[in-house]
Amino acid sequence: MNSPGDQPHLFLSGYRATGKTTIAGMLAGKLGLQTVDLDARIVAEAGRPIAEIFAAEGEAAFRTLETAMLGRVVAEENALVISLGGGTPVAAANRKIIRQSGRTVWLTASAETIHRRMLDDAVSKTQRPGLTDKSPEAEIVELLERRRTFYEEIADVEISTETSTPEAIVEQILRWWAK
Repeated sequence: MNSPGDQPHLFLSGYRATGKTTIAGMLAGKLGLQTVDLDARIVAEAGRPIAEIFAAEGEAAFRTLETAMLGRVVAEENALVISLGGGTPVAAANRKIIRQSGRTVWLTASAETIHRRMLDDAVSKTQRPGLTDKSPEAEIVELLERRRTFYEEIADVEISTETSTPEAIVEQILRWWAK
């Protein structure tokens, strides 16, 4: 399942607030590619925020939409920089699509940094649902641990966003991508 013209997609994976959307936009500009934020595509098609989808239909329904959208994006578009949702790699079908369609950068940060970024981000506060009944800090720690093997499975490279600027991260990814 390669993209048209056999050009690989460049996926950015990782937990929310690790910089996927910001880095994807910057990378796309440098590479002359379009970018797709998978969560934003789902929201646009559904006509409502992810939190509302979760509340009305549950996480399983959202994950079904996510898998369908991922399949459509990689099949219908030319090579893209694709910012995945934080939970996208959890589904085996999604991991298979990702591995067959391109190369993946796993963006990481500590639970503390992620929590701080989420508190500073209006979108995270208003449109992203909690996924457990735990406090936000405990949820981040739990989900990072639970998802680690899935992120590792699809990652071609792991890059920390903990202290580097977005520009430095983009340059690091560009050097890796060129190899």
